[in-house]
Amino acid sequence: MEQREFVVEQETAGQRIDRFLSGEDTGLSRSALQALVADGHVLCNGRLVAKSLKLKAGDTIPVEVYRSRNGEYKIADEEGPVNFLLYCAAIPVGLVITAAMICDMVRPKEEPTNGKKKKKQQGKQR
Repeated sequence: MEQREFVVEQETAGQRIDRFLSGEDTGLSRSALQALVADGHVLCNGRLVAKSLKLKAGDTIPVEVYRSRNGEYKIADEEGPVNFLLYCAAIPVGLVITAAMICDMVRPKEEPTNGKKKKKQQGKQR
């Protein structure tokens, strides 16, 4: 991970944030930057910004740039192995719960045995 901070100069003031960042050395395309801004991964002066933000001279944009395994740059880090393990554990748990629910729905319902019902049934047989 590499922390970079971009400061808006007077000549680049007035540009949209995605256009400004695409002109800087982020290693990302403008469309990728637009998606990251829209998803809230880019801050300007410590605040979340809209993709239509027009920058002013002196605005600071801190960016954490990550390099993926295949050498490409990106702003957001990949999900860690802990999330992957949690997803892997959730699948069997969900399958067990689903199977239990299906068995409960398919199993024939037994009539409740109650003393009153037995007496009525015995009275009808006489």
